Amino acid sequence: MGAILQAIEEGSVALITAPPKVTDPKYQTLLEKWQIDFCDFCPPTQRDALNKGVEAFVHNNPMLKAEASIRTNMIETQIKNDMLAMQMQPKIMTNYRRYVIIDSKEGIHAKQSEKYVQGVSVNAFLLLTV
Repeated sequence: MGAILQAIEEGSVALITAPPKVTDPKYQTLLEKWQIDFCDFCPPTQRDALNKGVEAFVHNNPMLKAEASIRTNMIETQIKNDMLAMQMQPKIMTNYRRYVIIDSKEGIHAKQSEKYVQGVSVNAFLLLTV
């Protein structure tokens, strides 16, 4: 995990979620919050990145209450759906982006999830960044 946090801190990996959907009734408020949360000029420190990840998990009540056996699948589904939602943004649609889900060290769940979302293990990711 240290290597991933270091890549985030160096700015070579982004720590971001998709902006809110325009169809959401609270769109303007959610968009302003999203902009405040993610429009920084420098990437978060390793500690800040880890804290953001923990906060996101803690604020997702269904995951906290889920059995461990299905929690991994819930996390993967949420990440995949978020990445696919980002691909619907006009600026991202006009420029090719590659979305990679970095998974467990063993790569048990690392798989090709969708046409534009690739899953890799931590070890495989580290080889890509060298």
